[in-house]
Amino acid sequence: MEDAQSLARGGQPRFPICAWRIPRVQVHDAPSSPGDGIPIGAYVCLEAATVQLIRTALMDTARLKAHGVTRFDPSTWTALGFGDAAADAFPGDASSHPWAVHAFALGPREREPDELISLMVSGAAEFMPGLRLGNPACYVNLGKKGKHVREALDDALTSTFVPPVSRSSREEEWQLRRDLESAARGLGQVTPPAWSPPKPTNVFQPFTYSELFAGVGGFAFALSDIGGVGVFASELCPHARRTYILNHGCGGGFSEDNDGIDANNTDNPKKESNGGPLVTGDITDVCSSIIPKHDLLTGGFPCQSFSKRGKRKGVEDPRGVLYLEICRVLTDCRPSAFLLENVDGLVDMDDGAVLETVVDALRRCGYGVTYKIMDAADETNFFVPQKRLRVFFAGFRDDHVDDGALDRFKWPCGELDTSETTRPAIRDILEVEEDALEVPGTAMSSCEVSAYQMERAVDFFDRFRAGRKMDEKHDDETKTTDDACSSNKTTSYLAADVHGVARTLCASYRKSSAYNAELVPPSESTRRRRPRYYTAREASRLMGFPETFQPDPDRAWHELGNSVAVPLVREIAAEMLTAMGWGKR
Repeated sequence: MEDAQSLARGGQPRFPICAWRIPRVQVHDAPSSPGDGIPIGAYVCLEAATVQLIRTALMDTARLKAHGVTRFDPSTWTALGFGDAAADAFPGDASSHPWAVHAFALGPREREPDELISLMVSGAAEFMPGLRLGNPACYVNLGKKGKHVREALDDALTSTFVPPVSRSSREEEWQLRRDLESAARGLGQVTPPAWSPPKPTNVFQPFTYSELFAGVGGFAFALSDIGGVGVFASELCPHARRTYILNHGCGGGFSEDNDGIDANNTDNPKKESNGGPLVTGDITDVCSSIIPKHDLLTGGFPCQSFSKRGKRKGVEDPRGVLYLEICRVLTDCRPSAFLLENVDGLVDMDDGAVLETVVDALRRCGYGVTYKIMDAADETNFFVPQKRLRVFFAGFRDDHVDDGALDRFKWPCGELDTSETTRPAIRDILEVEEDALEVPGTAMSSCEVSAYQMERAVDFFDRFRAGRKMDEKHDDETKTTDDACSSNKTTSYLAADVHGVARTLCASYRKSSAYNAELVPPSESTRRRRPRYYTAREASRLMGFPETFQPDPDRAWHELGNSVAVPLVREIAAEMLTAMGWGKR
C-alpha cells in the first residue's frame, strides 16, 4: 500500500510521529470567537522532503500536532472545501498529491521559525488555516483518483468518503462478539434481565443527529429510539470507535439532498450507498465542511478536567477547552438544537466561573442555553438503577428561541412509581448466578476478585476501621467507638446493595482495587466464595443500553463508564423535540 493510503487508513506513517497527545492549547491561546474552535491549520507542500523540514522547524515549538502528517488526492481538496485555495496555492499542480503537516496556531507574542518563513516565502510550503485532515483519517479513500479539483461537492463526497468497514464484515464481527458472550455462560446464552428500560412514549418524524466525542454511542441508542438517524460521529479512541461502528453502522453520511431522510431506506440506491453515519476519529482532525447537515448535535465532551476524581484543572487543562470544538461545529453547521453532557463537578468549579465560560461560549454561537444537574436514579427521575449525577446542556438555535422553544422546554420528570416494591434495583439487572454453578464459562469467574485482591481489601478495611477508632469524637456518651463501628466489623469490600441502586459506574471501574470498587456479593446458590465485579452485560444494563448492544469484551467497563444513561438522554431529547414542535409519528 502507498504511504498516503497507509496514512489515511491509520497505518504506520512514513515519518516518525509520537503517539497521540492532547492539544497543547492553554486558555490564553483560545480563539477570541468560540466558533473558531481550537486553532488548527496545516502547512501544505508538494515534496516529501519539505515535510521533514517543516516538522524539524516546528519540533521545539509545542505546536506540531501529533499524528498530523497526511497526504491526500485532489478529490479530497474539494470535499474539504479547499478546492479554490489549493488551485491558488499550487497552480498547475491540481493533479498532485500534496502533503499536510498539521499544527496549532501561533500563540500571543509568538512568531514563525525563520526556517518556516523561508519555506513559505520560496513557495515550497503554504499555510492553510482551518485545514484539518489528520491521521488516522478513516473517512478518506485515497485510492480514488482522476477526479478534478473543481468537481461538485456531492461527487467528491461519494468518491472520497467510504465506510472503513463493509456491512458484511461488521455484521460478522457483531455476531462473533455475540457468540463469544453466549459461550461464556454455562447455559450457553445470556439470560434476559428481570427489568429493562420502558419503551419510549413518543416517537417523532425522522430527524438527523451528529455525535461528537461519541464513545460507543449512548446518544445514538437514545435518539434512534425516538426517530433519530445518525449522519456523523467522531470518536478519538479506536477501540470505542470500532464498537460504535459494529453497533450503529458506518457509511458516508448524507449528501445535501438527503437531509432528514431515513438512511435505511433502500428505495434510493444513492442513500443506500451513503447509508449510515460518517464515522471519524479525533474531532480536531476533522474539517467541519465534511460534517453532513443535521438537526441535533450531541456530545459528552471530555470530563477529566472537571471531575472530582481528577486534578480539576478545568480550562487550564488542554482537554478542558475541547468544548470549543463543539462551538466550531455549531457555528459552521447550524443545527436546530444541541444536547451536551458532562460531570456535575463542572458546575461548581471555581465558584461557577468555568460553567459561565462554557455557557457563554455556547450562547455566542447563536443559541439559547439551559442546563440542569440530573440523577438517573433519584426519587422523581428514575431511569436506571444507578446513581449517576450529570449536568446536561440543552440549546436551541436563536430562531427556535424566538419561536418560544426555550420557554416551552421542560426537563423530564420521571413518571415511574418509585416505591420500593416496584422500583427496579441492582438485582433486576444481574445475570443469573446459577449460570456459573456447573462447568461455567468465563463470564462470572473472570469477574471474580482474586484471593490476593481480597487480602488487600481486608487489610485496607481493617486499617480504615482502626483509623475511625482513633478519630472518633465521643459526642454521644451513651455509645462507645466500638459500638459506633460495630456494623462495619465484618466489612472487607464495598458490597453492592442488590436491593438498591448502584454507585456511579466510572471508566476506571474494572481497574479499581477490590476495596475501591462496588462488588457483587457471592450468591448462596453458587460455589463462589469471593465477590465479583459487574459483568460487561450487567454494566451495559446499568447504563440502560439495549440487550442488542455488543460491548468490547475487554474494554466494556471503561467505555460504558464514559457513556450516558440512555433512557435519561432519550427523555431529554424527546422534550427538546416537543418544544420545537417536531412532528410525531
